Amino acid sequence: LRQAGVDITKLKDSVYLSSALSTLRAKAQDQKPKPKPQDQIRTAASPARELPFIQAVPSVRSRGGQGCGVCTNGTGGNFAKGFGITIGGGAYNTAQNTKDGYCTVGGGRSNKAEGEYSVVAGGYGNLASHDDTTVSGGGSNKAIQPAATVCGGNQNAASGLGATVVGGGNNVAMGASAVV
Repeated sequence: LRQAGVDITKLKDSVYLSSALSTLRAKAQDQKPKPKPQDQIRTAASPARELPFIQAVPSVRSRGGQGCGVCTNGTGGNFAKGFGITIGGGAYNTAQNTKDGYCTVGGGRSNKAEGEYSVVAGGYGNLASHDDTTVSGGGSNKAIQPAATVCGGNQNAASGLGATVVGGGNNVAMGASAVV
């Protein structure tokens, strides 16, 4: 940062931060090597030659109450808000906790992680809504009390403190430390 002329002590000022980011982006753009004609993507008019296809996954950041969440775009529509929040991919997933942060959705579709240190690994329509909850996958599963876990299956709910549903369908673990 210092080599780029950025004054680290002024980074808390949002106007200066924005200006510094613009300066850094411009310098990074200037330092990128210019592509050689043979490295550019082949068109119908160019000679038939196989080139390795490498595509960077774009990153989208949503400003959170205490920091930024990070989404690597799958097919889009993901929303991350809060400190240390991550969405790995998929579509229409939500990970947000502006109070404590640190929740994760690995992928899948229409999943929600809302508690501190809550995780939805994948699947579809799953919810980890309280602190330290986990849904590993499957569909329409809910972990809704602290430390509750649903390993998979369909339409299962872990609604007791530390309750676990291993899998299957339409199961509910209601008591504290209950296992189904």
